Amino acid sequence: MNGILNVLKPTGVTSHDVVGMIRRITGVKRVGHTGTLDPMASGVLPVCIGKATRLIEYMTPDRADAKGYHCQMKLGITTDTQDIWGETLSESANFPTEEEIRSTLKSFEGKSEQYPPMYSAVKYQGKKLYEYARKGEVLPADAMKLRKIEVSRIDVTTVDVQQGLVEFDILCSGGTYIRTICHDAGQRLGCGGVMSALVRTKSCDFIMEESTSLEALQDAAVLPLLPIDYGISRFEKLELTLENAEKFAHGLRVPEKDRKGFLRVYAKNSFYGIGRVEKGMLIPCKVIVE
Repeated sequence: MNGILNVLKPTGVTSHDVVGMIRRITGVKRVGHTGTLDPMASGVLPVCIGKATRLIEYMTPDRADAKGYHCQMKLGITTDTQDIWGETLSESANFPTEEEIRSTLKSFEGKSEQYPPMYSAVKYQGKKLYEYARKGEVLPADAMKLRKIEVSRIDVTTVDVQQGLVEFDILCSGGTYIRTICHDAGQRLGCGGVMSALVRTKSCDFIMEESTSLEALQDAAVLPLLPIDYGISRFEKLELTLENAEKFAHGLRVPEKDRKGFLRVYAKNSFYGIGRVEKGMLIPCKVIVE
C-alpha cells in the first residue's frame, strides 16, 4: 500500500500516536507524518504510507503560507511551555486594549526570527529540547538558535478584553511555533500570553475540509488514500520517453534543456519520482517507480 492519508488529528494524542494507529489500520510498517502537531492541538496531519514516506522532505515548501492555523490565545499568563497546559510562571490582570492587541498581532506579519520553545521537538546534540526540559537541565546559550520564519497573514477574529481571550487565523511558513507567537505577543503587550487552543487548518496541499477522522478511517471499507505525488503538486510535471524513464529509474542523468529546478517525473502517466535540472541534465533525486 502506497499513498497519503489526510488525517484529522484529535486533541490528546501525539502525532506519533497517529502514525501507530495508521500502521495498525493499514498493516503497513513504513508510515510517517509530514510535520509534528502538538498533542493538545487538532487538525490536519498528512500521513504518508509506503513509498510516499520517501517524499516527506519535499512536502513542506519554503513558503509563507505553507501552514494554516486557528489559534486561541489567553492573555495575562505565562507558562514554561508557552501554552495553557504548562506550569504557570506569572499572572496579570492588566489587559491591553483591543486596538493594541490587534496591532500587536498584525506586527508579526512578514519575515522574522524566533527562538523555539524549550518544550519542542527541535534537537540539540541528538536529543529533543523537551527531553532536556523535562529533566530540568540547563542548556548553553548556543543550544537555542534563532530560526527564520515568515507569516503571510494574521487575521484577528475575536477579542474579549474582559476575559483576556483572543482568537486569530494565521498563515505561516513551516517550522513556525504558534505557541511562541502567543508568548512573544504577550511580552510585547506587557501582560503575558499563552496558546490555549490550536487547530491546524492547512498543511500545504492538505486542508481540514478534506481530512478524515481516525474513527472514520478505522471503520472505512476503503481508505481515502491520496496518490503518492499529491503533496508535491507545486513542482512542474515532466513526461519522459520510456527509454529516458528507464535511465532515470536506474539513477542515470537524462537530457532536459527546457526546464529548470525540481520536477515531478512521469512516463506514460506513471509517477517515477523527483528530479532536478542542472546544466541541461535531469538529475534523479528520489526514484519511486510504481
